[in-house]
Amino acid sequence: MGKKRIKVFRASKSSGNISALPGTVNETQYGLQVNCKGDTSILINELQMEGKAKLTGSEFLRGYKSLISKYPFS
Repeated sequence: MGKKRIKVFRASKSSGNISALPGTVNETQYGLQVNCKGDTSILINELQMEGKAKLTGSEFLRGYKSLISKYPFS
């Protein structure tokens, strides 16, 4: 996100009918979902912004929602 690194500690593969471009970040009832190529996505369960504490995907969305729209994953 910008010049800050994000470490992903736990993630799981997710699938479904996803029509968004790869790298698109979605908010789901389970947390933070990143669309991948094809009909797959990754559900990020636990991550850490550089210099900050570990957060669940849901906690990250609540605290950094504006960054996600500004710096989409790629």
